Amino acid sequence: SLMTSFVSPVDGSEYILVSNNNRSEVAVLVWSVETNKGVRLSHSSGQVSCLCASAESDVLVTGHAQGVITVWHSISSTINQLFKSTSELPNSTNDIVNVGSDIVIAKSLLHWHAHTVITVCLSADGRRLLSGGSENVVVVWRTSGSAIDEKTFIPRLGAPIASLVTSEDSAQVVVTTSDNSLRVINMASVREDWVYRSISIHTAISHTAIQINPRTKYLTVNGLPGYLQDFDPSDLNLKHSHQVLHFVPVSKRESNSKTYIPTIKLFAFNHSDVNNLCTVDERSGEQLSTEESMKMWIYSEISGEYKLSAQIDRPHGQSRVTAITYRPRKNETSKRVQLLSASDDGTIKMWSHSSSQADVWSCDYSFKYRESPIHSVSFSVDGSTLSVAQGLTVHLLDPNTLSIRVSLCLPLKGQVLFTAFIEPKATTINCGSGDAYLLIASSRLMRVYDLRNLQPIYNYPVPQGGSITAIASTNDSKHGVKSYSHPIIAVAQSNKNNHSLLLFGLRDEKPISVNALTSSIRSIIISDNYSGVFVLTNSGDIFSFNESTSRLVSTATPIIYKQQ
Repeated sequence: SLMTSFVSPVDGSEYILVSNNNRSEVAVLVWSVETNKGVRLSHSSGQVSCLCASAESDVLVTGHAQGVITVWHSISSTINQLFKSTSELPNSTNDIVNVGSDIVIAKSLLHWHAHTVITVCLSADGRRLLSGGSENVVVVWRTSGSAIDEKTFIPRLGAPIASLVTSEDSAQVVVTTSDNSLRVINMASVREDWVYRSISIHTAISHTAIQINPRTKYLTVNGLPGYLQDFDPSDLNLKHSHQVLHFVPVSKRESNSKTYIPTIKLFAFNHSDVNNLCTVDERSGEQLSTEESMKMWIYSEISGEYKLSAQIDRPHGQSRVTAITYRPRKNETSKRVQLLSASDDGTIKMWSHSSSQADVWSCDYSFKYRESPIHSVSFSVDGSTLSVAQGLTVHLLDPNTLSIRVSLCLPLKGQVLFTAFIEPKATTINCGSGDAYLLIASSRLMRVYDLRNLQPIYNYPVPQGGSITAIASTNDSKHGVKSYSHPIIAVAQSNKNNHSLLLFGLRDEKPISVNALTSSIRSIIISDNYSGVFVLTNSGDIFSFNESTSRLVSTATPIIYKQQ
């Protein structure tokens, strides 16, 4: 329901104005606090979507689903007349009385919005009426008595308007938008005096994930169309938005529209050279062929932005990219950067460039072993071994010779969704120094192999009816949760309406911590900078693991908004 209060400037009586914003409601209920009775004020402008009132201006404003705004003038005298007329009716003993067209009310109709009016607001001095909707524009209507003289606009706010509030001196307006932004706009200059942004997630993006930016140590989220968002969990502030592709949101998707929201479905940071970033974006629709681009970025210290180094359209031809990862450098003095991409037809490609020729990328090789989708790829710490997951089989390859060293298979139906090397002390797998493990997970089973003898050290089968929705691991005990002196594996598990995060030690067959959530987890990351585990749920919440309580605590609640 929509609700606002109103104090009559005539006699000081207090009223509550309510409208139920459903399709069948075409009236405003005026409820008297003193008499505990109300009258229903009917109108013909359609479903009420928002309302506000001002005793100073003596007006009631209602916004409607059809894009119309109704301004009810001299509302205090109208209310007095309504309650006087209803008290004389035979059925005046009822709590609510319907008032028909016999009461004449002065009204003005305003119409600029093409879609539903989401919010309306009257300035404190009564000289401006502001309205906003899914057009991403604030309309400023200038009033003079009972007349609307002109209108101006605050355009290009980037997302549907959620709410509007003016300052006491009417010099500024606070605008919140559905992309989780708050702006303070100067009414005279129509410029931003101050802006605050936090992360937001679009419902059309199904590949939303969180990662750690190794350069800034912030959490990076790809939930906003066309952008990567850097978020600092210590102060809940959005530090930076990196535009990967140009996207202008339309006010509303029409039924015959062929416009589809672009998705940054994959992104990867180079932990050997923290200035490198790779993204894969796509546009797809029911009647459109998929447009896919892989972009390599290099951070510029001069501009403070990522600069596009190279763009490869359709890097795997008609096949779609399913995984990307940078190859760690063996030699820290090497200037060569290598990036591996895999596709749904089983092809692996290795791309490289030298720092001396930053804008020149070349494909070193293309390799296919089986014509089945590759769902996960990962390198060992020294880059000497590559794991490739196809179906329920994980192949360990030499990335230089492409020879398969060994193949491991999970004894379940389905497919491997995640692989990762865990090397607490090792510097090179080939030399056999220290411990080296391989984590493999499908939707039904998690297994850890000891790479020295290729034997599983333990399994975690998901209970009947459940599934693994996300997983992450640390490479050594210096990362993640401080209170544990060994690598940590974080597993997200869902079973119907039960969702939980389980934390395992490297050799613990039983979880060392179990945390229940109200929504399934779509992505997990373990941060060494903030010493904790961060999870992103399907409801858009970000939780972090609290060491002192061994429980998840809410870190941020991003706005989730839908395409209208």
